[in-house]
Amino acid sequence: MAEVAIGIVGAAGRMGQMLVKQIGETPGAKLVAASEAPNGAAVGKDAGELAGLGKLGVLISGSPDLVFRSEEHT
Repeated sequence: MAEVAIGIVGAAGRMGQMLVKQIGETPGAKLVAASEAPNGAAVGKDAGELAGLGKLGVLISGSPDLVFRSEEHT
């Protein structure tokens, strides 16, 4: 089964963290990008750590552009 690449805008909020956690716990799903407001306190932090999963290697960006550039995640 191929992995589904998923990006989350608003990854540091309550819903965003829940989504990151669900993606991390779902076989076949992979978090590839995460963003938050440009001046948000979570920018530069690992999305998995923020959601309580441990490091996923996906840093939260201050720009949603990374989430929507699907060609970079294939």
